[in-house]
Amino acid sequence: MASPPTPSPAAPERVWQGLTHLWARVGPALRRRRVWVPVALVLVLLAGYVGARIRIGANSATMTVRRGPIVEAVYGIGTVTAVKTYQLRFATAQTVRGIFVQEGDLVRAGQSLISTEGEQMRANNAPFAGTVTAIPYKVGEVVPPGSPLLTLTDLGDRYVVVSLEQQGAIRVAPGQPAVLSFESLRDKSFHGAVRTVFSNGNQFLVHVVVPDLPSRILPGMTADVAIEVARRMDAVLVPVAAIAAGTVTVQKGLTRTVVPVKLGTVDGDWAEVVASSLQGGEDLVVGKGGK
Repeated sequence: MASPPTPSPAAPERVWQGLTHLWARVGPALRRRRVWVPVALVLVLLAGYVGARIRIGANSATMTVRRGPIVEAVYGIGTVTAVKTYQLRFATAQTVRGIFVQEGDLVRAGQSLISTEGEQMRANNAPFAGTVTAIPYKVGEVVPPGSPLLTLTDLGDRYVVVSLEQQGAIRVAPGQPAVLSFESLRDKSFHGAVRTVFSNGNQFLVHVVVPDLPSRILPGMTADVAIEVARRMDAVLVPVAAIAAGTVTVQKGLTRTVVPVKLGTVDGDWAEVVASSLQGGEDLVVGKGGK
């Protein structure tokens, strides 16, 4: 009759416990029926059992429920906008007589920009220091009434306009902090604050002031913007990887318990628990083993 195998010195204690548990279940039955089973067959069966236990263990890991701060944010796409932009326009048709600057030139306040002739000759000077960003006409061309002859922009004084959905805009208020990131500068983030919230037609807009924008960030560039609308300092937090169908699996020793959770804010890899028996410190199964 087959006898239970002796433990290998290299076998993990948990694996050996599984072997002896299985033998305790099948051994007495075999003895009562006086069934003689080759030792090799018993070992194959046990090896299959152990292999299954090892695979389950390899597919699972645990992470600990923690308590700490969590930030709730509203997200949107922001466009960098110049505070000061000047467009030279006239109410009557004008003929361009002279152009004294080029697109891209940095000009000082009062510098001559362009001369035109309509009912009379006009010399047009820069109202502030800035960069000439557009001259759509050439000398000798006639400019229709209301059409811009020249655009001057102060590229150093900028803010960011963020367009939000209604449900997000209603939670935003002046003074709330904001974090911006640009696609070409993913290794760096910029911090600002909400200055105003307003509507323009069917759009809900937020002006964000960002004091440390580098000069290479130009008007018209876009950024991903996160506006902080709430922060809780002592929230119960669970890893998102441990959540499956509104539940988590608590591992305590060799025992696993499925616990329902109601979630609040999700911040990256962690989610806030607003209703559950979890208090913090519990080990949760993550990966395939927790599903």
